[in-house]
Amino acid sequence: MQVDTHSKVSGAARKLGSANFLNQQRLAQSCVANEVIGRISLRWKMSVLFAIGNGDRTFAELKRTHPNLSDHVLASRLRELRREGLIAKDEQANRRPVYTATDRGSSLLKIVAALCAWGEQEREARLA
Repeated sequence: MQVDTHSKVSGAARKLGSANFLNQQRLAQSCVANEVIGRISLRWKMSVLFAIGNGDRTFAELKRTHPNLSDHVLASRLRELRREGLIAKDEQANRRPVYTATDRGSSLLKIVAALCAWGEQEREARLA
């Protein structure tokens, strides 16, 4: 992987050439899981995907499920999820857009659900 050291900042607003940016690049090169975790770990991203996977299909339904989530952040997360191919947006005439998990999004949900189950087991073990 080649790093552009001529630009001033990366897409994640880190200075290219900084120790943090270079470490992030090295981690991504050594294990693709680091890159994936970084992409899906943005605040609210997986929560929105889980809500869509569980039947919340419209912006209004997602807002009811996440009342503390601003409209701006929700719209951003929906755009990111669509751009990454994890959800699809159906905009049929005379009705509000409906979001659904794609096959790719559904497969990610299964993996993240397994990770959540592992985390719950770890939490219970620590509390025991």
